[in-house]
Order: sequence, then C-alpha cells, then structure tokens
Amino acid sequence: RPTSSSTSSTSSACDAGERKPLTAGQLIGMTVLLAGIQFVWTVELGYGTPYLLSLGLSKPLMTLVWMAGPLSGLLIQPIVGRLSDKCTSSLGRRRPYIIGGAAFVITSVILIAYAKEAAVAMARIAGLSDDNSGVPGSDYQSFVTRVSIVIAVVGFYVLDFSINTSQACARALALDIPPLQQQDLANAYAGRMLNLGSVTGYLVGFMDLRALLPWQTDSQMQALCLIATAVFAVTITWTCVCVREVPLAVQNGDGDSQLAASECGQAGTRPAAPADGGEWAGMFSAIVRGVAQLPTPVQRVCNVQLFAWMAWFPFLFFATSWVTEIMARTGDPSDPAFVERATRAGSFALFLYSIASLGFSMLLPVFIDDEAGGSLHSRSPFKLSLRAMWRVSLAAMGGILLMTYFVADVQAATVLIIAMAFPWALAMWAPFALVGEY
Repeated sequence: RPTSSSTSSTSSACDAGERKPLTAGQLIGMTVLLAGIQFVWTVELGYGTPYLLSLGLSKPLMTLVWMAGPLSGLLIQPIVGRLSDKCTSSLGRRRPYIIGGAAFVITSVILIAYAKEAAVAMARIAGLSDDNSGVPGSDYQSFVTRVSIVIAVVGFYVLDFSINTSQACARALALDIPPLQQQDLANAYAGRMLNLGSVTGYLVGFMDLRALLPWQTDSQMQALCLIATAVFAVTITWTCVCVREVPLAVQNGDGDSQLAASECGQAGTRPAAPADGGEWAGMFSAIVRGVAQLPTPVQRVCNVQLFAWMAWFPFLFFATSWVTEIMARTGDPSDPAFVERATRAGSFALFLYSIASLGFSMLLPVFIDDEAGGSLHSRSPFKLSLRAMWRVSLAAMGGILLMTYFVADVQAATVLIIAMAFPWALAMWAPFALVGEY
C-alpha cells in the first residue's frame, strides 16, 4: 500500500550521515506495529467473509463491504500522509495519527465482535419481544438480523479506514527514521513483521479458541477479535515508546526546506497555518500535484501496484470462502458444524501460506544483488536485482491465479494458496524499498 507522497521524495534529499544507524532492536521496535496491524487484518481476511455470511449478508452485497479496503487506501493514506507531514504535535509527526487510528481500530473490532449482541440489546430497547426469536421471519429475528449486519458492516468500514491511518504512518516511519543506506533493510524488517503478524493471526484463528480461552465467548470470531485487540494494543505501545521523532515546530519561513530538514532528523519548522480554511484546499492541491509530478520510476511502481492489488484483494478476502465452496461439493453447507470446519480449513491453508511468506521474506534478501540495476541478469548466477525479483514474483502470481480454474479438491487449493506466499513476500517489501530509493 502507498505511503506519504512527500515523505519518499524528501528522504532521498537527506544526507545519509545525518541520521544515526539503527540497531536490530530499534528496527524491530520501529516496525513491530506492522505485525499488530497485520494480525488485525487476518481477522478480517480470514474470518470476515464467513462471519458476514453467517449474519445473513448476501454474497452480491459482500463485494460492496470489501470495497472499503481499496477505497480507504485510496482516500485515507495520501490525506493522512500529507497531514502527518505537517503535524506539529509534541509526540512527533506520525505518532498522533498512529494512536488516533488505533483508538478507532480497537473500537471497530469490538463492535464487529459483538454486532449480534448489540442488535439484540437494541431490539429489547425497541420493545420487540423475543418469544419467537428462533422463528425465521419474525419481527424480532428480522430486526436482529438487519441491525447486526448494519453494525458489522459499519464496523468493517471504520476498521479499514482507521487501520489504513495507522498503517500509512507506520510505513512512513521506515522512511523518516533510518538513514538512507538502511531503508532497504528497514523495509525488509517491515515485510517480516507483516508476515509474522500473518503467521500468528492465522495460527490463532485455526485454534479452537472457545475451548482454550479462560473466559467465555459465544463464537470463534469473538475470541479472535478480543485477542487481536490485545495484540494490537501491545504492538502499538511498543512502537510508540521505542520510536523517537523530532517534533515539527510552527514558525514563519520556508516550510518545504524546514520539512526536509526535519525528515533528516533535525529540529524542523513549518509556516503557521492560515486562519481560513485554505489549508485544506492547499493540501488537496498538493496531493494532486504530487501525483502528477511523481518521478517516472515511482510512477511505474504505483502503476504496477494498482493492477497488482486488483488481483490481491479478491485472493485475500475470498480465499477462505473459496476453500469452503470446494468443500461444499462433498459436504452439507447447511450444517453449522460443516461451516465451522470449512472455515478452519481455509484458515489453516492461510496459516501455511503465512509461514511460507515469512520464510520467503527472510530468505529472498540473500538472493538480491543491489548492484544489478533493473536487469534480469546479475553478476552472480544465483542473484537478481530487487526490481527483477519483483517482476518474477508478479509473473508467478499471474500463473498461480490462472491455475485456480483447474482446482478440484481442498488439497490442490491449499497448495495454490501456499504458492501465493512467494509473490506476497515481495509485495510487502519490494515496492516500498523501490520508492524509498527516490
């Protein structure tokens, strides 16, 4: 996903020597928030579709719900990037937005987990009797079904928009904090944290949490949401405590040059905001100009990302339900036990996929030749440039997705899901590292 539009351009202007190199512990502290973010994403990706279907949402309407992901990335990330670039909080430029987004993330996850319970409470407040609550089509049951769907859908939309707020700023830290020569390494750490969050999230989702947790929950989804909330809170606290940002001071002067100085780790300033509402118009104008004036290499990365994520979103949101549909060819989809078993089978396939992604994210940097340029050829017979490796991964992703047409059983579906780990490991690392070079 894209990060702040202005951050990448100014980072290349900084002298690498002006930022202190980070230790491994500091790199972990800076990027561990991404593991918590990805853990929350696994709740939505692995269980979101089956959960909404269990509430009664139709499949055609499901696509409108998952439109929140790309829509929030399109709208929120450039706006948050621009606003955080000029944030003058004593906490720094990124942390206020990370913390604010996190508050909405936690609220929305709890709202999703208890959507049905909230709908039942609202039905009682409205005076509806639950005497016939088990009868489909009764006023009480219809009210609870409709309201629980609305609450869950609103929760998912709030979750997508708020988590993109935190993720945009968390990604920007990898450009703000380390020196230029460490930015590839910082993005590699970010990719590893994302994959670590996936492994942990899908592993926890595969377990029978209702039997393992010491407190009572009504569903697997509720238990998973509560654990995700705790993991997210711990990781965001870790990052906010470990990361040291230089506050941006308000002062009349050249805002652009002072902003660049701040991004180099120096105490920066920016002009005082105008009293009228012209700053918002200026912000949107700057975003449009920034998109239009992107350097050609960065524009090419963005173009590739646009089409690549057209393929990634259907895979991420519907992989679990795809496994369920394959299992339904030989099972009874009306049986609640079958639905639970099929959902966990899909979660297990994604768990194996996330393990493979983590392995690839740690192994692939060994085969990257930083001096190879954009060619597919390298001085070493066993190495490729990062650009070339990304090209190979995208070609592999296209071939894997085409092979889904021929899948006839769960085992074959699991193999293809695991195979997607190779392109995913590059997707979480390569584009951000390439943008950081300019």
